[in-house]
Amino acid sequence: MRRITRSTRFARAYKKLPAHIQDDLDKKLQLLIENLYHPLLHTHQLKGTLQEGFAFNLRDGFRAIFMLENEDIL
Repeated sequence: MRRITRSTRFARAYKKLPAHIQDDLDKKLQLLIENLYHPLLHTHQLKGTLQEGFAFNLRDGFRAIFMLENEDIL
């Protein structure tokens, strides 16, 4: 099973998000653990300087960026 490792930067940014975005992120992180490419996530690999990362969409134009290390989500 995949694990999510949250950085301190993530924790600070999460606190600043509106409550409805926090709720959406919590739900989608659970989907991400179950299936990286769940259709509701629209997971895609990034390009350019972040080409090693992936992202998925949230509400209101927000997106979450993450990295994969073995089976873990960073």
